[in-house]
Amino acid sequence: MQGVFVIKMIKGMSIIFSCLFLGEIITIFLPLPLPANITGMLLLFIFLVTGAVNLESVEEAGDLLLDHLVLFFIPVGVGIIRFLDLLRAEIFSVLIVGIGGFFLLFLIMARLIDEIVKRRSTHVTGSDK
Repeated sequence: MQGVFVIKMIKGMSIIFSCLFLGEIITIFLPLPLPANITGMLLLFIFLVTGAVNLESVEEAGDLLLDHLVLFFIPVGVGIIRFLDLLRAEIFSVLIVGIGGFFLLFLIMARLIDEIVKRRSTHVTGSDK
């Protein structure tokens, strides 16, 4: 049973990292305004939606990565500590962008959810408004 888990994990990680690698290649050759990791995630999403990749193939590997997600923030924390002087000098800019971005995202998501709820209620009741 352990061997089956290892094989599924290797397969899932291979698919995930292959998408990341393709994202790297795409961002090198095409002038996309997206980082390579986001491009790779979009590729994986497209592959999952189109059925080119089965969810079961990457589910266990994805769960493992999500279970250990906190470890991926260690380099960010080290970077913040390393550039603490620069952060202190620009703290107001960082706070304005962070808080402004939060509220902008909050408003966009609230509008999107409101639109989804309206469409679902129109679909369920069958009335056109």
